[in-house]
Parts: sequence; C-alpha cells; structure tokens
Amino acid sequence: MERRKGERHQAAARVRVLHVGAALLVVCAVLSARLWQLQVIQTHQYREMAEHNRLHPQRLKARRGTIYGRDGLILADNRPACDVVLVPADCGEPEAVCAKLASLLDVDAEALQAAISAQRHHPFEQIVVKRDVTRTDLIRVEEHAYALPGVFTVVNSQRRYIFGTTGGQLLGYLGEIGPKELEQRKDRYTMGDYIGRSGLEQQYEPVLHGTDGHTVVTRYAWGRPQLRTDLRGNPYIAARDSYGHELEEAYRLDPVPGNPVYLTLDIHLQAKAEELLREEVGAIVVLEADTGAVLALASTPGYDPSVFVMRGCDRERRELLNAGRPQPMVNRAYREMYP
Repeated sequence: MERRKGERHQAAARVRVLHVGAALLVVCAVLSARLWQLQVIQTHQYREMAEHNRLHPQRLKARRGTIYGRDGLILADNRPACDVVLVPADCGEPEAVCAKLASLLDVDAEALQAAISAQRHHPFEQIVVKRDVTRTDLIRVEEHAYALPGVFTVVNSQRRYIFGTTGGQLLGYLGEIGPKELEQRKDRYTMGDYIGRSGLEQQYEPVLHGTDGHTVVTRYAWGRPQLRTDLRGNPYIAARDSYGHELEEAYRLDPVPGNPVYLTLDIHLQAKAEELLREEVGAIVVLEADTGAVLALASTPGYDPSVFVMRGCDRERRELLNAGRPQPMVNRAYREMYP
C-alpha cells in the first residue's frame, strides 16, 4: 500500500516537473521571440529612436534693433510671431513631409524641397516653412505632428511699424535674404533671415541686425524643443519639450540684439507733411535751421512697410514692387531730380 502511494507521489512530482519545465520553455520561447523581434526586425526603428535621443542644437535668433523718433517715440520695433520651421537633420522623408506641409499650409512643396537640398551641408539649421501662422495653421501642424518629423513651431520676433504709412518711405522695408547675398554675409545671416531693402532699414542694416546665439539641449525621440520669446523679444528654450520631457541645456551662447537707432524725425510733423501732400506726387523736407536736423521727410505716394512682413499681403507686395508711375517705392525727397 505504501509502495503504491509512493509511486503515485513520484508520478505526480514528475508531472509537476514536466509542467514547470514546459512553462519555462514557453517563457524562454516568448522571450527569445521578443528579443529576435527587437534585435532583428525592429533594429532600424530603435536605432533611429536612440539616435534621436541626442543633443540638439537650436538657433536663438537675435531681435532687430528698435528705431526711435524725436523725444523717444518708437517708430519700428518687434512683436512675437509664431513660425513653422523644418530641420532637415530630423526629417526622415523630405518629399513626403513637404507634400504634407503643402496640403496643410498651402506652401510650395517644390520650393521647400529645393531649400532642403540647398541646405544639405547645414542640416541642423532651420528652414522657415511659413511665417506668422494663424492659430488654425498651428492646430493643423500639431494634429499632424506624427507625419511631420523635423517640423515644429517657434516663436520669433517680427518687425512692426507703429505708424503704418506715416514715415514708411523713410523707414523702408525688409525682405528675405537671397542666395547670392547669403554667400557674402553667411557669417551673420542664415537662410530665411530678413534684411533691409530700402530706406533707413537698409542704410542701418549693419547696426540694426543682431548676432544670433545658439543652445544645445537634450532632444527626446518623442518631443520637440519649444522656442519662446520673453516680453522684450529675446528668444529662449522652454524648460520642457512638447511632450513634457525636462530638457537639459548642455551649452548656451546668448544672442546679441541689434542696436537701436535714434532719429531726429518728428513723427507728428511728418504726418502733417504727408497730409498736406495728400494725393499729390511730390516731397516735403523740414529741417531745423540751427542744426540741420531732419524733422520731416515726406514723399507721396508712399506705402506701409508692414505689408512686407505681415501674412496675407502677397498681392499688396507684388503691386507695390511692380507699380508703374507714380512709383510709390521711390522716395522723391532724395531719389528724384528736380529742375
């Protein structure tokens, strides 16, 4: 009897050992399959993710110098604007990303691809996709972020002309730097930067244009550094990225803002001079007799330089640049000859 009982115990023990062994074999098989999947099938995906958990250089754009009139009145300064930018180094499939951006933001996909190709030697420099985007555009980009690697939004400073058309001819306007100009000025400018094209903006370009800085932060695979500007227009990186990861700043070189320019122009006298000219084609110059200081320098017809930096003004820009006589882009106070 005891013998049979012992045999039954031994048989039960063998069954338990077999069950445990089978379970261990199943676990080992599952782990082996998972390891094979991670190391063989998904190796490219995880290598990409690891590569993107890295130090990421970020440009800190310097704000343009403020232009002041007589008695310290601000004539031109900067306001915060949200831009959509693309970093080629983080963009895995440029053609697909450009096509997606074209459908979302109504931008030229071919021109964007050409810009990426032109910047192949500087893959970490930002390419501006669209400036001063609306809240609707911003939401579209955030909703489709999964399909837009290397694309993110930054807050930059945008030029603002306080008095609109008043003094616009004298102040001048800004335009995006061209490829040839960039070759000559690449020490202080990058693709997408604005440069003075006429008037005081052009004359004092070396003074008004600041020197960009940069920072190097930890970039996570699922998250983007968020560029912000403070109340004075100086750029900085938010403490957390778009996914809430806390960023570590490995290196920082602060930007140097452009220098201010102080004028003797009396903007109220300027407005009166332009009002006197009304629809006439001509110019009025008012000088201070004792010092020769320029108090007013009016020219009509004139223009509002804001249209060259504001969104939705493409038609107005084309009309101004291609306008025939009377040419609103010509300042008759110092660029015309009179008998």
